[in-house]
Amino acid sequence: MSKLYAAQQDRPDSGRLLVNVSSLISSRAVPDATVQITDSNDPEIIMDELSTDSNGQTDTIDLPAPPLEYSLEPLSAQPYSVFNLRITAPGYEPTTISGAEILSGQTALQNISLIPQFETPNEDSELYVIPPHTLYGDYPPKIPESEIKDISETGEIVLSRVVIPSAVRQNDMPDRGSIPMHTLLLRLFPTLIYLSGHPVQLWCTYPPLVQSSCNRLIG
Repeated sequence: MSKLYAAQQDRPDSGRLLVNVSSLISSRAVPDATVQITDSNDPEIIMDELSTDSNGQTDTIDLPAPPLEYSLEPLSAQPYSVFNLRITAPGYEPTTISGAEILSGQTALQNISLIPQFETPNEDSELYVIPPHTLYGDYPPKIPESEIKDISETGEIVLSRVVIPSAVRQNDMPDRGSIPMHTLLLRLFPTLIYLSGHPVQLWCTYPPLVQSSCNRLIG
């Protein structure tokens, strides 16, 4: 039995889920949207069905989650449950979120932007997949890198002090411009540690993350 499936079976604790639905075009809240929640292991059975209020938000509900201890010990079973969400609303394309994660004692906020229907209604759902955490997903191995880098190439700048940039440009997506540094860190942080972890773990992880991000910057 895989760690992922085992974690879905061992769920004595609970976490919370709050869904926020808005329009992709206007960013306005979408009221009266229907949110169906299913278990990723049994997507045919609807566990709960919610409706959004005038602010586009659902009620906060409890969902089963693995024990909190799973997120405090290394090499333990997967510490979060995985659920699928199907969102429908009049005048919008249906949307499915696959892989919403619920940690013990934490509130997961799932933001969803629906595409307005301008033509004939489309019965097929827009599918967004949240990939599993790097510790539990099936990812290719890291490409080996030399610990000592060649710095003889021109164009690199060595500063006399540590400087954290306000924004960075992604080399693999140059057409998208730069990304604020704090946004980059917020995207990377959840991939390294669980929010249900011990506060000491959170504080110990952040400085190396900043250092690692800055080490990969190219002048």
